[in-house]
Amino acid sequence: MITLKVQTYIKLIIKTKYSNLKWRYTIVRKNLFEKIDSKPISYLEEITRIEFLFSKDLVIGSRDLIGRQHRCTIEQYIDAFLFKNWKYRSTYLCIDEVRQDLKITERDLATAPTQEDLLAYFEFVANMLLLIKNRFNYSVFFYLNRDCLDILRENLTEVLEKINYKIVELDFDKIIIVARNENADAVAENFKDIGDKVIEYNRTILHGDIAGKREILLVLGDKFEPLRKTLKGHGFGDLESNIGFLLNSINIRHNNKEGTNKNKFVVSAKPEELEKWYDTTYELLLLAFLAVTYINKKTEIDNLKAIIAKK
Repeated sequence: MITLKVQTYIKLIIKTKYSNLKWRYTIVRKNLFEKIDSKPISYLEEITRIEFLFSKDLVIGSRDLIGRQHRCTIEQYIDAFLFKNWKYRSTYLCIDEVRQDLKITERDLATAPTQEDLLAYFEFVANMLLLIKNRFNYSVFFYLNRDCLDILRENLTEVLEKINYKIVELDFDKIIIVARNENADAVAENFKDIGDKVIEYNRTILHGDIAGKREILLVLGDKFEPLRKTLKGHGFGDLESNIGFLLNSINIRHNNKEGTNKNKFVVSAKPEELEKWYDTTYELLLLAFLAVTYINKKTEIDNLKAIIAKK
């Protein structure tokens, strides 16, 4: 046992030796920005923020003949002055009808919205923002808070980036939201004539829409056909052959459910199984288009090598 005298002696040594020593503690913690960046997405929170800016905040103003100021929300302004002239409104007469049909009313989105709900709502809002951006009447109306529109667009973009989606503007009046796909982006850049179809295939709204996907695959298949010889001649024969097989055998180019091209797989396949093979066909077509791009670049490189070799 350590006697009381020894304990006192030890304490005295410790006190003398370490009295001027400053202990440093490293506390592992996230800073403010790391906490913000790592915060998980809440679909309800993000929809609520957008809904406030879009349909609650009075950010647009006008004056009547005697100078009185009137205010309205972005949604109210679009509904009253722009919506009926939107070429993609189909037969809808007002924004509320669109919301009702798409199930993106404030009430629909108030409890436990899914990612699909968020994407449908964001795509709707993005199109309305494009409408007001291109057609706002500055001669009669003015913005009480122009920052609101910028914040709306920034929030839409940032939330979509976090869930690996992005906004694509197809024309003056049309925006779609698609899943990010680097191969699709590269093909769309190099094959402008089919770019819209390549991008559109990744729309979340096409999930489960076999007819819609088939229509796009037919367009891509037509583009693929004259490239087959090039692919076969440069070592991509298996890829070319497999794509041709899929286009002809899973109810894309031909009716494989009945008639002379009927096959048992298509007849008995469940919709989700057939859709999986449609998605595979799409991904292989992208690889084929990228392979053709590489082949063309390789030819240019070979020519450059020949020029340099002469020197």
